[in-house]
Amino acid sequence: MASAPLDAAVIAPERHGIRATRWATKNDWDRHQEDIRRLYLSEKRELTEVMAIVEAQYGFKATLNMYKKRIAQWGLDRRNKEMRAIVRKHTQRATEGKPSQTRVRGKLIDFGEVLRYWERKGISIDDVIARRTSSPTPEAVKCFTPMSSPVTTPESLARPEQIFTTICNYCNGCFDAGTWVGKDPQRSCYSVKCHGEMYHNVTTFLQLNETAGWLFDIDAPQEPLETMVSADALIGKILFAEDPDTLLAIFRTVLRMFWSRRPEISAVTLRQFSALAETILGENHPFCLVCGWLVSMSPIQWEDVIAGAFQALGDRFEKILGPMHQTTLETRQRRILSCPTRSVGPEQSAMQDLWYKCIGVLGPYDSRTLYVHFAMVEQFWNNGSFLETKQWSQSLVASAEQVQRFSYSKYYSAEGLLYLACSEWELQARTSAITHIRAAIDVRISPFGADDARVLPWFVILEKWLSEQGQFREAAEVRARRRAMMRPGDIV
Repeated sequence: MASAPLDAAVIAPERHGIRATRWATKNDWDRHQEDIRRLYLSEKRELTEVMAIVEAQYGFKATLNMYKKRIAQWGLDRRNKEMRAIVRKHTQRATEGKPSQTRVRGKLIDFGEVLRYWERKGISIDDVIARRTSSPTPEAVKCFTPMSSPVTTPESLARPEQIFTTICNYCNGCFDAGTWVGKDPQRSCYSVKCHGEMYHNVTTFLQLNETAGWLFDIDAPQEPLETMVSADALIGKILFAEDPDTLLAIFRTVLRMFWSRRPEISAVTLRQFSALAETILGENHPFCLVCGWLVSMSPIQWEDVIAGAFQALGDRFEKILGPMHQTTLETRQRRILSCPTRSVGPEQSAMQDLWYKCIGVLGPYDSRTLYVHFAMVEQFWNNGSFLETKQWSQSLVASAEQVQRFSYSKYYSAEGLLYLACSEWELQARTSAITHIRAAIDVRISPFGADDARVLPWFVILEKWLSEQGQFREAAEVRARRRAMMRPGDIV
């Protein structure tokens, strides 16, 4: 289990308005069976989340084993239903001559794991198949025909290594030629070709794509595509500048759309970067080659290859700039966050180790320590650990207040408030969540301006929440403000 932030005793989660808790009685279980069923089955929440919500809202607590026992007694075992659904879908598709792959909540499930599950329960797979039901397939279970993988050749097997080697050579060449400069360890290194404008172009590109991702998530029909057109208009300027952040931005965009189940959008982005890089920088330029190689691979390989690319970049940056340089830490953080489905164990420990190292070398209030602290918040959020997200977000906001440089203080305060709001929303503290995301927007624009691109996705989140709370007039005002920012030349 993750350790608490250093100053957790000072900024522990607020207890105001939360009733004193006691151990559950039989009457508690009976009275709130439907509430627990709704949270666990209908809303698809993890059992630890259900426990936290029940304790906060209904005033009683129980151990994880107690909950598991009740879930089994009530016939609410979600994993049992999911495993039955996987067997049912696989069998049905097999009779139709279709190969199958299955994802549960986004995680790829090997059918051998399903067979072992029923074996541990002492139930034969034939009995599971024989016990057909008309129950609908749980929403979390997605069964589909596997993507056809590219033909395996010596060339395709060597492609990831080509990408890593090309990135390392490009990185060395840019520093040797003086194109990349990283004198200040507290600031990201930059390209001398177009320093100031480049920062805004890359940042805006990332935020527009994140906004598009959120719009895809809420099923907005046309807006995400229009938003991506605005982002794509920046690609030429980004390529010309050859900034160190360019590859990071490309990789993050590819993963963001892939995680939003839009691999075709990721492929379009890679093709655009590759084609424009060929025109602007030449057909043998690393941007052209790396993007072309990635798009020629199966999307299911992207996570692993991009994680390896982050690792290769991080190793180069550490050797040239040092382990505590901002750019090195950014790249290390992105490497850890690039594979969310595998970040609970060793990757979680790696992030914590990096944070403790920063505290020991740089101190708790150095901007680079706060950057890794912020990455810890992101990681807890990606893993669905909402209580930890809330606690670490509160700690980040408190630590940001101790930073002397005004822009850094506001940057991390705003990010902490954003994730505090998101975790509260998931923990059913809806009013507080809306208050905190509004505060995050206000804090962010105080140093960076009302048209700062970073707040675009935050407006989408706020609009969605207000609509779900029935505050349609306020949601319309937020939407109008966001759309006004999307006019050409308005975003910085």
